[in-house]
Amino acid sequence: MIYLSNQNIAELLTPKDCIEALDEAFHALARGEAASRPRTDVWVPCGRDDGYYRWGSMEGAIEPWGIFCTRMKSDIVTWTREGTDELHCVEPGTFSGFLMLFSTRNGEPLAMMNDGILHHLRVAAGAALGVRYLARENASVVGCLGSGGMAHAYLPAFCAVRKISQVKVYSPTQAHRETYAKEMSRELWHPGGALRRSRTRRARFRYRHHLYGLEQVGCHRSHVDRKRDASGQLQLQRV
Repeated sequence: MIYLSNQNIAELLTPKDCIEALDEAFHALARGEAASRPRTDVWVPCGRDDGYYRWGSMEGAIEPWGIFCTRMKSDIVTWTREGTDELHCVEPGTFSGFLMLFSTRNGEPLAMMNDGILHHLRVAAGAALGVRYLARENASVVGCLGSGGMAHAYLPAFCAVRKISQVKVYSPTQAHRETYAKEMSRELWHPGGALRRSRTRRARFRYRHHLYGLEQVGCHRSHVDRKRDASGQLQLQRV
């Protein structure tokens, strides 16, 4: 069995690799050649009034590849006064998520992998497949609300399936959106490249209207957002 760290995965796997693998996996699922179990969470009191321990796991198997994978997460979950959730493992700023890969041919353990990088690549690859199959062929402008980890993963994935010439990004924190623009410009284009920053609250609402308004014919939307269910628990929704 091999072990792959986040650094190993970052060096070995590209957004395009992940997109092509996920594309093949989804087609296998449609043919009845793959199976999966949605994530299940186990909540346990953790000795503090503002949070709980949460163990989460999900699995999937692809018959043509002869593999079975399980993803596991170990988190302390707390909630802010604003109702958003904060995750950490051991201490704030550190996280624990990993995957184990097995052979469905003989049951052999094949690999153990950190999921810090792979998780972002996987989610972004799914969004990129939406762009590949649903966005217009000549789509070239991306509107991005937020500049966190997923925003860093989504943009390279979008660039792998469309020729992106301009990006409009908004984040409530000016320093975050400016840092994002600089970092992604260096990574994806030449210095001073295609990223355009949204500087004002007015621009924020304009971009929200553009991205989410149903009247915007031909605009493909990829959405990651936290919402509450009937019990008040925060849920992750992808559109």
